[in-house]
Amino acid sequence: MENTNQKHLTLEDRNYIEQALNHRMTFKEIAKFLSKDPTTISKEIKKHRIRKEPNTFNGCGNICKNKFSYRRKNVCGRNCNFLCFKCKRCNSYCSHFQEDICLSLTQAPYVCNSCSSKSACRLVKY
Repeated sequence: MENTNQKHLTLEDRNYIEQALNHRMTFKEIAKFLSKDPTTISKEIKKHRIRKEPNTFNGCGNICKNKFSYRRKNVCGRNCNFLCFKCKRCNSYCSHFQEDICLSLTQAPYVCNSCSSKSACRLVKY
């Protein structure tokens, strides 16, 4: 006999959550299907999401939200003549560095699965 009020999610449950997020389903809809509380779904997503660094192939890799505000050079101390927004080393050395985070990651669903801008986005993805 299976316990319908189990505390843990199975691999199948997690796979369903991923597919549901890809289809823009809400936590409430997912929770109803899995017979769980929406808070459980939310916590599960936040706990197991994977950080993916931005692609630096077509850009410099600077993910500072202040990169256009400060017009400083040589922040890294390597006789660099690049302005902050063109230098990815600025992220490590600048005292004004603050990671630029997509607003979608600060609110439900906390991941980029169904984002229409996902392929063009130059920020950190989850």
